[in-house]
Amino acid sequence: MKNKLSVKVFFILLPLAISILLFSYGYYQAREKLTIDHVFQSGQLSASIGSSEISHYIEGRFAEFDRLSGVMSTCDVSTDTLPKLSSNAINFTRGFSALIISDLSGRAVNFNLSANKSNRYILRQDIEQLQVLTPLVLERLESSYQQWLTSYPKNLTLEEQALNKLLDLKQRGEENSQASRDISNQLVELREQRNYPKLVLSFATTEIVSQLGLIFDEETYFFTRPLVDCEQNLIGYYTAVLDRTLIEEQIASIKQSLIDSGLERIDVFLVRNHDTQPLCDVNYLSVDKFQQYGLNDTIEPRFRNELNGIMITHPITLELKQHLIFESISTEGISEPEFDLSLAVFISNSELEQSHIDHVKEVSLYLLIALALFAVLTIYLSHYIASPIIDLRKRISVLSRQGEIRANFKVRDDEIGDLFKAFNDMAHNIKNKESQLTKLATEDPLTGILNRRALVKNAVDSHRVYTPSCICMMDLDHFKQVNDECGHSIGDKVLVAFCEIVASEIRHSDLLGRLGGEEFALVLPQTNLDDGIQLAERIRKRVEAELAASVYGNFDIAITVSIGVVEWHAEDFNKALSRADKCLYEAKALGRNQTCS
Repeated sequence: MKNKLSVKVFFILLPLAISILLFSYGYYQAREKLTIDHVFQSGQLSASIGSSEISHYIEGRFAEFDRLSGVMSTCDVSTDTLPKLSSNAINFTRGFSALIISDLSGRAVNFNLSANKSNRYILRQDIEQLQVLTPLVLERLESSYQQWLTSYPKNLTLEEQALNKLLDLKQRGEENSQASRDISNQLVELREQRNYPKLVLSFATTEIVSQLGLIFDEETYFFTRPLVDCEQNLIGYYTAVLDRTLIEEQIASIKQSLIDSGLERIDVFLVRNHDTQPLCDVNYLSVDKFQQYGLNDTIEPRFRNELNGIMITHPITLELKQHLIFESISTEGISEPEFDLSLAVFISNSELEQSHIDHVKEVSLYLLIALALFAVLTIYLSHYIASPIIDLRKRISVLSRQGEIRANFKVRDDEIGDLFKAFNDMAHNIKNKESQLTKLATEDPLTGILNRRALVKNAVDSHRVYTPSCICMMDLDHFKQVNDECGHSIGDKVLVAFCEIVASEIRHSDLLGRLGGEEFALVLPQTNLDDGIQLAERIRKRVEAELAASVYGNFDIAITVSIGVVEWHAEDFNKALSRADKCLYEAKALGRNQTCS
């Protein structure tokens, strides 16, 4: 018997073991999916935000370069003043590492470092006569200068016309009008165009940058403008070198945020789109395979099996057209490959493999613990429950044959013994609770009279035996005023006192119930209409005379009741109740404190 029960206990608990296995597998699958989703979301978010930040950073340098140009556009430009002028100009910036002055052939003649922290530990190099500008850049600079020179007289004329229009608007008292603001903005643009030519943005190669002696030697942007003297003669060019370390710091910050989110085997780097050349160091991506298979065709994360990882790329979008001189040089304008960059995030498959191993270890540990607990639980139930159940079966067999418990019956001092005692206590408690629930199901908790459901049931049962019957619908007049002026506690006392008055007037066989709020129904078995009206009148008069005083001695609100009385024969109770309700509303319409039938 004991072995059979132990086997049954095992098979009873076997679904638990199967559930543990299925749960472990489901948990593993969920963890894998969550990891992939986390990698995708983290990588895509970082690439999106990072590319936007880098775009804003580079575009912000245009305004900074304009401020630098404001210093360099002074007429006092000579060999003696040039070093001081360029040193002063570079101090107006924080996004550039250096300022290079070059001659008309693009060779450096002056070089100044900025006060950026990236230049803190480097020595200024002698780069005099270094070819810093390529022929293509020189061609664009010459075009920028020629356009500026050609448009200079026209801009002066337009500027003078704009000033005259502003003065005319001011004389007419329209200096704050929309037209005045539009002309002011136009004037600012004309002065900017007149002050200095458009800049030329170029992408300097590693070979050129490495000769500048800066802390970085990777590709970076050169911001260049023609240098013009007071006679509008072209005397050279000035070039601001974008501080690559600030971009590297942004990339490092993006990578650190991914590391903080739990991803370690990752590369974050800038890449040239046209030749897929990474512009930063990579540790996990194969550059050869990357250049062979290219970028993603979308900004969405992609599994790249040929690269052994997940790749996310986001373009670095630059609004260059308003700043540059390209349109006169190339029909492709700002689409030239040298400015077509993307921010790439690469998550190595080794990251996913390590995550897979960690998940397997985690699930295996949980599974072993769960199965061990299952084995212990099976043994425990077999040993500690099977034996008492066998003993209990013998005692139940004796009890079933004799109908009573033997005098030598011993109550076990354990869970089984507690079960017998608890069951006995539970039987008594259920009986008490059943009585309480019956009372709650049939009585109104405030007044103690029947509730609607109990009233309907008892009325129908009584009507089967005693006919005819009378139904009185009663509603306290102005009860809302009592609640509003005296509070709900006084209102409750009014309801209780009303029920006590009615109860003192009716028979034991009569049924009084509360339908809701201040509305009550009284069912009078074996009562005709005349007797019902007489009883209703007695109740109405007593309520009028006694109810207010019984609640509070100096109660200054008159409390009355309106009553509708009908005789109930063979129809449905609810229909009879509806007729009584119409009589009640008729009593209300007649001025309340009435009995209508």
